[in-house]
Amino acid sequence: MFRSLFNRGRRKINIRGNNDDRVENFSFKISNNLQTNIDNINNMLDQPDDLKLRKLKLGKSEILCAVMYIDGLVDEQSIQQNVLGSLQDTKDDEYPTKATRLFDFIYRNILADANIQKGEAFNDLGIHLLSGYTIIFIDGLNTVLMLDTLGGEYRAIEEPVSETVIRGPREGFIENIQRNLSIIRRRLKDQNLRFKTYKVGRRSKKNLVVAYVDGIVHPELLKEVNRRLKTIDMDSLPESGYVEAWIQDSFLSPFPQILNTERPDKAIAAMLQGKVAILLDGTPFVLIAPSVFASVLQSPEDYYERWTIGSLLRVLRYSGAFISIFLPALYIALISLQPDMLPSDLAFSIAATREGVPFPPVVEAFMMIITM
Repeated sequence: MFRSLFNRGRRKINIRGNNDDRVENFSFKISNNLQTNIDNINNMLDQPDDLKLRKLKLGKSEILCAVMYIDGLVDEQSIQQNVLGSLQDTKDDEYPTKATRLFDFIYRNILADANIQKGEAFNDLGIHLLSGYTIIFIDGLNTVLMLDTLGGEYRAIEEPVSETVIRGPREGFIENIQRNLSIIRRRLKDQNLRFKTYKVGRRSKKNLVVAYVDGIVHPELLKEVNRRLKTIDMDSLPESGYVEAWIQDSFLSPFPQILNTERPDKAIAAMLQGKVAILLDGTPFVLIAPSVFASVLQSPEDYYERWTIGSLLRVLRYSGAFISIFLPALYIALISLQPDMLPSDLAFSIAATREGVPFPPVVEAFMMIITM
């Protein structure tokens, strides 16, 4: 089973709030002054060029609001149509004259986006803004609307590069975690499929998802995986290999303790066997935990072929592993210790080939293994 890991202390970040007080993690409240909020966002991000701001006056009372997002992280067409277009197409007579009622009117009647959240702290505001959300400020209110408008350019779903397929599905995971989750959803239509999301990286704030099938996975395994993931304490996790190195049992072991794959069918097959899949945003490699010896010598393609072909392929893998592990030792034993067990012709042939070799068979075998 898993061994315990040590928790590390978190580094704390300070920023100047509305009252010029130092507060940790941007936890001060959003101001009810629109310009103050805009200035705080610009100061927090250090006046970025890709921060886009659009100010609007709504209704007859001309209440000022601002739409803010990061260029390149959002779907601009969706913002133009569903946010700016909806706000501008609504007649002035329909807008309430008070800011509080205007906020509820926009939230309930104008914005058609399904994923809308309310925010009151700059900690949540900054994370959502850098995650592809669009923020709507209304002058006179200390609450904002946050719309999920994540977009931009992503690599299309392609065949896995590291795991070629002869027979089976040819789509692989990509760097977009939302699309990866949708691939799993489409292939495994089980109401017990669960996704548990974490924010990892003190600065990167990446999404990490633990996927499993409730009722199949062992509760103790799931509890231990979640405990280890909560101990991750790094500035950034650019690839799932960082997660693998952090939560594995022993970094000195040469054997893989956690598998990685680009193939959705392999990840789903593992989850149906009671394992968990760990997906990290920004990488197509999904981790499968825990790993056992048999997992290295199995492939979903074994089940795609007829039993004769699948069994033959698996026997060939086990035979190849057995030969690669025991053949050097058998060679050393026969040449150095028991040469009389070899046929005379074979023994003379081996002795002739080793006539000019200055090393004993043991050193020769080790050099061959290290070179390979």
